[in-house]
Amino acid sequence: MYTTFLFHQTNQLNPNLIIPLTFIFWAFVVVKVTQLILNYKTKRRMIDQGLVDQDASDFLHKKHQNDSHASLKWGLLGICLGTALVVIQFLPFGIQSSFSYGLVAMAVGAAYLLYYIALLVQQKNK
Repeated sequence: MYTTFLFHQTNQLNPNLIIPLTFIFWAFVVVKVTQLILNYKTKRRMIDQGLVDQDASDFLHKKHQNDSHASLKWGLLGICLGTALVVIQFLPFGIQSSFSYGLVAMAVGAAYLLYYIALLVQQKNK
């Protein structure tokens, strides 16, 4: 049922999905760029008004720490998903089999588990 929606023919993406997926991608890009611009303006305004005390300094530096954690999370997720998809190609099962879906779900779980362990190790070292 879902495979006919996603795939037009065997292993080819349905052409009717390309335009909506492109719009969704660009919507996320626009939201992220807008968020970055607004954060920059807020930081500039705080610096121009002389509000750079300890609380403002913590606010300015806290965002960078969260960015590195988010990068780690998405990097681990991409690596685990990519590895699962490569493994699926070498198995005798098709990509639409339930085994393939289970392998992808396990890869996502492993990525989040590795991320959690990395955060615990970092907190323990502080």
